[in-house]
Amino acid sequence: MVDSETYALLREGLRVLFLIGLPIVVAAMIAGVLSGIFQGSTLITDPAVGYTLRLLAVVGVIALVMTTGFSLLQNLLVTALSS
Repeated sequence: MVDSETYALLREGLRVLFLIGLPIVVAAMIAGVLSGIFQGSTLITDPAVGYTLRLLAVVGVIALVMTTGFSLLQNLLVTALSS
């Protein structure tokens, strides 16, 4: 059977995954909606506008998230390897 330490490690891994991944997905969704509104209101049909805005949003959020994300990942790896 799987013991409580394994469950705690799995739970911590999922928490780190959501803390790092969720802001990136939300930023891409918001940038996609805003670029869609912008393209719809200005009748610009070039898909590069939407891709560029989403790319900039995702890169910006990755830069912000990774400042804390590396410490979360490091703590998770230390916990996993010490068990």
